[in-house]
Amino acid sequence: MPLPTAVIADGRTALVCTESADGRHTSVIEDQVVVGSLYGMFRSIWSGATPAPRPLDFGNRARTEMVRRVLARLRDGVTDEAAARDLAISVRTYRRYVTGILELLDANSRFQAGARASELGILGDR
Repeated sequence: MPLPTAVIADGRTALVCTESADGRHTSVIEDQVVVGSLYGMFRSIWSGATPAPRPLDFGNRARTEMVRRVLARLRDGVTDEAAARDLAISVRTYRRYVTGILELLDANSRFQAGARASELGILGDR
């Protein structure tokens, strides 16, 4: 069953829209007890919500693709030397990418960067 969409307009009136097999149904609710309950529910949900992360900016498309490839190597636990060789870049360049990724993802370790990238959906599914 799809969740209803609700808007509390002024703290005294709520607009609730639901979908069913019969189609869309919309109700205007002015009962203060019901509107107060809806408002309390929304406040409870929002108080436990996690703020959206800031957008990640990897620069241009080619750099974004390289960052994804480096992150995949971090996630897989590949050594710097093997990852650099696989990516056809120098170890020094690879390590610069890793340093930049750690800073961008606000990660303290390579593992944390890989985990955070997975959480943010940067790497997608394996």
